[in-house]
Amino acid sequence: MAAGTGAHAEPEVDRFRKPLKAVPDRVLEIDQDFRVDNFPEFVGGSTRLKRVLEDTETVALTDATVLILGETGTGKELIARAIHRMSPRRDFPFVTLNCAAIPTGLLESELFGYERGAFIGAWSQKNGPL
Repeated sequence: MAAGTGAHAEPEVDRFRKPLKAVPDRVLEIDQDFRVDNFPEFVGGSTRLKRVLEDTETVALTDATVLILGETGTGKELIARAIHRMSPRRDFPFVTLNCAAIPTGLLESELFGYERGAFIGAWSQKNGPL
């Protein structure tokens, strides 16, 4: 019998109520005071996050090249998408690239292109997307 379908099975929602009651309220609260209009996907109020979002707005208006670094799951792609969305290039495609999936020796030529004869197999010039 599937969970939640029998007469004695507790409803799915009730199954999670007990564990959630044990969590202090302050952990479950979401800071609604800081929700910047340009960043609906970000929720938080730390000074560091505010500074990152301010810098994101600043750089989005320029033609600067931006390198975004951080650990896995820190929101690098969200920041990149926000920069693109607020930039003059917003009407052009946003292209993501997993650089870790490209062998180190090929990364530069794939991103920036190469000239004919630059290496074995470079039979013609190839322009990169950057």
